[in-house]
Amino acid sequence: KKGVDVGPLIAPALRTIGRVVLTSATLGDLDYALTEYGLRTSEVVTADVPSPFNFAACSALYVDRGAPLKPDVYRMGRDEREAALVAWYADLGARLHELLAASRGGAFVLCSSREDLEGIKTALDAYTTTAYSVGVQARTDDGAVEWFRADKSRVLLGLKALREGGLSA
Repeated sequence: KKGVDVGPLIAPALRTIGRVVLTSATLGDLDYALTEYGLRTSEVVTADVPSPFNFAACSALYVDRGAPLKPDVYRMGRDEREAALVAWYADLGARLHELLAASRGGAFVLCSSREDLEGIKTALDAYTTTAYSVGVQARTDDGAVEWFRADKSRVLLGLKALREGGLSA
């Protein structure tokens, strides 16, 4: 199936506005987006602005190869599903707690669903620690990023969708 072609609707509106600035941290090649907006490359000026963030010096990716995959709960009854998720989040929380205690916070943990965010938060709340404190980002404008930035021992749990929506952590 082909989706709705919105270009013919959007392009005239963009042209009447005058100057429009579109930004994206995830689009590399803008040709696809321009096509979707119904614009031609001759109508736009593009700029590739490098990130000021030094990813190599200021970030780390950790993959726990021993962590179990999330259980396939869709074939389970309600009680079995609940028990499987509680156990999975507890295991994940223990693994995260170990890393967060060692790093003394300073982590931005992206979750793929609200359910995962809440399950991880509940699991981490089971630990009493002074090494880090945990906050949750509910919306892009809720002040959570400022809270996170104010103290290096803080941990912010957020949704992947919020990050892709343009949040700068």
